[in-house]
Amino acid sequence: MAKVKYTTIPPTAIVNMNIVGSFYIDVRQLLIGLVSEISPEEYQACLTKLTNKEPATTIKEANITLLTAFIMHMEETAKKQGVTEDVLIDIPDEPTNP
Repeated sequence: MAKVKYTTIPPTAIVNMNIVGSFYIDVRQLLIGLVSEISPEEYQACLTKLTNKEPATTIKEANITLLTAFIMHMEETAKKQGVTEDVLIDIPDEPTNP
């Protein structure tokens, strides 16, 4: 059996890194894409599992939960560092069909 050496980060390691806002936006867009493929109830179930620290039961659920936790951590860290901004967005009164 062949052995391959590779570099990894141990589970107990804490990595400090700088995140540029455009990376945060890209990760958020990735999450939006994944969430658009499931129902609101399924996303709520993912959030409940995340809140209760319960394991995901599917790969998609695990990906959504992981990205949500990562985004929440980025947002909390940015807020503590005072680098967030408040923006206003328009929300239609009623959904429109294309």
